[in-house]
Amino acid sequence: DYLILSWYIGMVDWPENYYYGAMNLTDSVKLRFFIWDAEMSWDEEPEGIAGAWVHYEFVNDEEGESEDSRTWHAVRKNKEFMQRFADRVYHHCFNDGELSEAKNQKRWNKLNEYIRKAVLAESARWGNALDGKLRTRDESWKNEVDRVAEMMKGNSDRFIEALREEGYYPEVDPPLLSIQHEDSGEAVIHLKKPTEGVIYYTLDGEDPMEKEKAAVFSDPVTMPKGSKVKARVLHEGVWSALLML
Repeated sequence: DYLILSWYIGMVDWPENYYYGAMNLTDSVKLRFFIWDAEMSWDEEPEGIAGAWVHYEFVNDEEGESEDSRTWHAVRKNKEFMQRFADRVYHHCFNDGELSEAKNQKRWNKLNEYIRKAVLAESARWGNALDGKLRTRDESWKNEVDRVAEMMKGNSDRFIEALREEGYYPEVDPPLLSIQHEDSGEAVIHLKKPTEGVIYYTLDGEDPMEKEKAAVFSDPVTMPKGSKVKARVLHEGVWSALLML
């Protein structure tokens, strides 16, 4: 998740700078990574990156120089890890995930509304002191807010494209899900293949990659109460990312 977010926002002043990992030894042994000082993101300079990318230290023909990138190049050799990585990308970027376009825009608007009045004081403080150019809230700041908001459009699709160029995300797309609610109160699920392949699904929360526990989808299925739908497409030995409901 740490790498997904760093790449998604096009962060460039990293990983040689500004990374931390920490754990609370009195509470948990989980190591958590933290993004900070990430103002060099959502930009087109200095690397010419507009939104999502795979940072050049992490591309598949590099070994990496930073601790973060060397760790990535070690773990990406593990097939199970890379499947998990693809699952997390899909989970966050689509189906109303936290990096879906609607949620990104909503979060961006909320953050900017929170500081909107304070920017007046910031403008008054600095004025044209930096280079003689006057910077105001309603022009300089607002234009930048709108620019970043525009970059958020279609960023998940750009991210998938960038990942596939490096072989970090499967070429097989997950199934498309729709739910039909019946008058009886039951819910019927419909799964559709966006590409070639076979849809495997489960209703008990198990991963369909465990094929002996999965069913092949052919007709709409009534969801038992409390069921948890998980589905993948399998095509020529390649599994899609995981669809979860």
